Amino acid sequence: MRVCLGEKKKNIKRMVARTLGLIWALWWFLFEFLSGIEESSGFFDTLVHIFVPGGLFLIIVFIAWRWEYIGGIVLITDGLFLAVGYPYVTWGKLPFLAIFLMLLTMALPPILSGILFTLSAKEESKSLSLSAKL
Repeated sequence: MRVCLGEKKKNIKRMVARTLGLIWALWWFLFEFLSGIEESSGFFDTLVHIFVPGGLFLIIVFIAWRWEYIGGIVLITDGLFLAVGYPYVTWGKLPFLAIFLMLLTMALPPILSGILFTLSAKEESKSLSLSAKL
């Protein structure tokens, strides 16, 4: 019974990490897509506007989907980079509340998703080593 509950917890962590990461990446992909269309500065510029942040976020999430531990570390690093870099660039140009809300939507989801991915990967490696010993 205990093994079954452990498997469910691991799967829940994995599914929450995947869902959170995918929603976060798709949100920014859509945001950049619509912003690129709004600016209408040419086809190539619109593609760059879409794929540099949004496409990169999607690629990172798909890496985490396939290789949970590595992708989780990349997501955490990405989130921490955004958490430090965004306020550094925008401090004094935007109100504090705008910076704070942007951090909640830009930096917090990849950090949480990355933590869940790495925890899921560690539990997977523990269960594999346990089953190998049996």
